[in-house]
Amino acid sequence: MRGLKMLILCAAMAALCACAGGPPPSETPDAPEEDFVVIEDLALDLTEIRYLLITVIDDYALFRDIEPHMILWDGQIAGIPARRYFLDRALEMAVAAYVTQIKAAELGYALTEEEEDAIDWEIAMEIDARGGREALFDSPREEEGYRFYSYTVPALREKMLDDLFGHDGPYQLNGAALWQYYRDNYISAAYIFLSGTDPYGEPLGADDLQIQRSVADALRRAAAAAEDYEGFFELVREHDQSYYMMIYPTGMPVPHGMFGEAFDAALSALETGMVSDVVAADDGFYIILRLPEDVEWFEDNREYIWYYCAYEAFFDKIEEWGRELSIAVGEGFWNLDVLEVTAAG
Repeated sequence: MRGLKMLILCAAMAALCACAGGPPPSETPDAPEEDFVVIEDLALDLTEIRYLLITVIDDYALFRDIEPHMILWDGQIAGIPARRYFLDRALEMAVAAYVTQIKAAELGYALTEEEEDAIDWEIAMEIDARGGREALFDSPREEEGYRFYSYTVPALREKMLDDLFGHDGPYQLNGAALWQYYRDNYISAAYIFLSGTDPYGEPLGADDLQIQRSVADALRRAAAAAEDYEGFFELVREHDQSYYMMIYPTGMPVPHGMFGEAFDAALSALETGMVSDVVAADDGFYIILRLPEDVEWFEDNREYIWYYCAYEAFFDKIEEWGRELSIAVGEGFWNLDVLEVTAAG
């Protein structure tokens, strides 16, 4: 049960880590014509950019429980073309990493020899599990980038986090900040989900999808007729096809972004105790009941909420610090073919 609580908490973190740091891409000056991205005096090469793109694509797919090939590459994400969306995320990830490295050095944070050795050991274990260095990395440069983004930068952030935002830190977070973080990032809800995909994750045919929609409409009417929360919870137990409601049939705090924009919009529009209309999402149909704020859950998870709240505040600082850096982006970066670059190697 604790593991699932952590999964719910972590869901609010996925987007945060991938899209913070530095000025917005639209505000970055142009790099010299021969360079893709230049941060201070460091030019990112295509190997590093490829690593960044693969990472942000995999993170996006993992968070939404889909395979990367299922992304609508010719469509839009968050109102912009999908390919540009991932270029933006890759740039933000790079800026956030180098801001962390630069600011850590400035504030006197560095990894110890023991911490460096621990990273060596972790990477060696990964190499062994994959059957050799060549199975994990295409080049020494790729291994260097993997170490930097996957181990060095996260380790530096962990060292800085408690000192800066913990007890007696210069940016210490109080109880009011934690409660506001909870209210800004979670809405308690129960829902009935009917899947729009088959057991192999493929979209249902038109006829089967229409049947699911008809069932969802009938369940919506039954939910509206329920006299209390328990009546809705019983419908969840009998008809829901999701993992989370199997574990939490009486509802849970739902992080924004966990089930997509359509779900978020419908839930946010509800008053406490109200039931949504049928919500058609990419993965199926939802009928949502908004529940009261869960103070008990907040108190039980206060330590974890501090951690994610502190991380959000930390990334706000990274964005602030990033505006002090020289960051230039060449036209060649925006013209990269994301699918071609990530397929290379």
